[in-house]
Amino acid sequence: MLPADVEVTSDLDRAMVLENSQDLPEGYGVWADAIEGGVYDFYATEEGQQGRAIIEPEADAVWTSRGEFQRALNKKKIRKTITPFEEFWATVAYSILENLQYVSLGRFVKGESGEPFLERLFQIYICGLYPCGLHDDGRIVALDPASLAGFEKLPEGVLSR
Repeated sequence: MLPADVEVTSDLDRAMVLENSQDLPEGYGVWADAIEGGVYDFYATEEGQQGRAIIEPEADAVWTSRGEFQRALNKKKIRKTITPFEEFWATVAYSILENLQYVSLGRFVKGESGEPFLERLFQIYICGLYPCGLHDDGRIVALDPASLAGFEKLPEGVLSR
């Protein structure tokens, strides 16, 4: 279930500014700092290194298996037939994979309950949204990729909000 305080946006440009900019509108924090803060306490610990030795090779295999799919998106981009949703996916896929690695690592180190901020990200992903920004008060902003042209709905029940 989507955390109640998550701000959902359908504005891709705003989402990308909140995710990538160091020069943010007033009232927002730097997204990369929030992610780093989620893993800071355990990433470089001995237990974190043990977890990364298990998780990272698995993530690399997942990334490598995208080969044909990624090539197809690259061809669409060159031919200028790529949809906004496909372009969004091609842009953020690796970031999503990294964040899910952090969630896994948090669970490896801290147990099933994981690290609270990373667990909130995971809940947002489960709901089919893309977490991308942070208000100064800790509320997360998430893009609804279903609002992008070219998004194809998943079968009913795969994701719930």
